[in-house]
Amino acid sequence: MRLLIIPSNFPSPSDATSGIFVLRQVQALQQLGHDAMVFHMVPHALPLNKRWRRYCSVPTEYNYQGVQVNVKRAFIAPRMLGMQYWYRQLFPRVTQIIRSFKPDLIHAHFLIPAGTFAINHDIPVVVTAHGIDAYDWPWRNSAMKAAAEKVVAAATTVVAVSNFIRGQVNKLGGRDVPVVFNGADEEEFGTYGRIEARSQLGIGDAELVIAFGGSIEKTKGIFDLVSAAALLHDLAPLLLIAGNGPEFESLRRALEGRGVRHRLFGAVDQRLMAQIMAASDVVALPSYKEGLPAILCEAMLSGRAIVATDVGGIPEIVTHGETGYVVPVADVSALAEGIRTITQDKQTQLRFELAALKIAKDKLTWRANALAYQPIYSRAIQKFEAARRQPANKA
Repeated sequence: MRLLIIPSNFPSPSDATSGIFVLRQVQALQQLGHDAMVFHMVPHALPLNKRWRRYCSVPTEYNYQGVQVNVKRAFIAPRMLGMQYWYRQLFPRVTQIIRSFKPDLIHAHFLIPAGTFAINHDIPVVVTAHGIDAYDWPWRNSAMKAAAEKVVAAATTVVAVSNFIRGQVNKLGGRDVPVVFNGADEEEFGTYGRIEARSQLGIGDAELVIAFGGSIEKTKGIFDLVSAAALLHDLAPLLLIAGNGPEFESLRRALEGRGVRHRLFGAVDQRLMAQIMAASDVVALPSYKEGLPAILCEAMLSGRAIVATDVGGIPEIVTHGETGYVVPVADVSALAEGIRTITQDKQTQLRFELAALKIAKDKLTWRANALAYQPIYSRAIQKFEAARRQPANKA
């Protein structure tokens, strides 16, 4: 099957981490025999800062780890202002690619903005709702909600990454929304042992290590994790924090102010993230909002116990008392107690680790994800063709 993939972000030679989950899914689909091309929207940008210089350096066409990428630059306002009109710049280019590549189906990632220029091309369209595009952006203003509703109505099939996100899509008019969990890369995660990873990172075998991965902002609960680590001062935990974001320097000051031992890695590639996961005793994600966080798929495939909050799709993959602990949002004491219980009871820790690894191998790999999409693609094509024939049948 020939697939045109339209993500909201995708890795490039100047940015190896943006949209890495889409890359891994595409590669898994290629391994199953599908022919895929990516259409990547990049903002027009002046080289005023590091982020915008990365945009400027993205070539018009490139091949990234075996995936062919076609780039179109567009004039994009800050904070997604006027997002509902972006398709006017991008729709014609998508049409050109369809004519030349002749895909059987378009698969767009995120209802908005990618979904807005994937629809209405007289070709079957599958759109995956990942999280913020379903539970946050559509509810910021009426224009963004209308754009998301238009995508949900026009797409042949909308897929959600968790049952929680399916509920959000249903609020936007979705019907018969299948759920397919995100995945993790089997070639990276689960390939390191704890002792090996700690040796490579210069961490002692006896250290109590807590790992976190994600955007550095309050809604990810990272400041709650700092407070929880401070409550565990008697255990002298070491926080390994991977990620970047708007509150990076505030986080540094909080860690130093609370006297919490830490390593700040900034943005990392998957290989280093796999080492960080493997080196940890527990992975913590005390988020306030989530869809189905890929970082937990990666942690579980690394065979690590989880302490995370009861939000979004997290409880759908982290079973309280079996693969870790699910705690209330912003409950620092419960977060600290969950970490303490796991790390101070090695039998519990091992039991959680083995259970997490089994679930991840069965359900949370990109191969499992790609296999789940194959029947969805086939049904979408059948549904599209049936709808196309319907007027003729009525006549």
